[in-house]
Amino acid sequence: STIYQDMWRDISIAVATILSAILLVTLLLKFMFHRATAHIYRMSKRLRNIHQQQNYSLRLVPSGYTELSQVSISVNGILDKLQRVIQYNDECEQQYKKLRHELEQDIQQRTSALRKANTQLVDTLEQLHASQERRIETERLASMTEIVSGIAHEVNTPLGLSVTAASMLDDA
Repeated sequence: STIYQDMWRDISIAVATILSAILLVTLLLKFMFHRATAHIYRMSKRLRNIHQQQNYSLRLVPSGYTELSQVSISVNGILDKLQRVIQYNDECEQQYKKLRHELEQDIQQRTSALRKANTQLVDTLEQLHASQERRIETERLASMTEIVSGIAHEVNTPLGLSVTAASMLDDA
């Protein structure tokens, strides 16, 4: 019976040792899993904050695990490139606004110059029409003067001859 008791005791010790080992391995695995997922959770939370704040200058902190550190380094590289793209986009936007403002000013200046030139052309055209009307009036008056002087000459010649003849007759 002592053999059975020793055997039961040895089996009990073996089962207890196996259960203790299983419990210890389970706790160790749970601890390792928790440590690994804690880093992943922190990375995820940090990425969520970066996205929500749209602050792409923030970076992930590398963890003690090589694989997770590689992921952090890669994500930080992507964030660097994204930050450069955003900066370039902002610079382009500023340049676009500056060029648009300059173009609008140029358009306003040219429009103003065109309006001024148009006003000068209208004034010049009005002066030309007025000058043309004065010229027509002057030519008409000159024509009338020639006609009047021609009529006067035609009338004065016979009248002059009549007066001369009358004065000769009167003298005779």
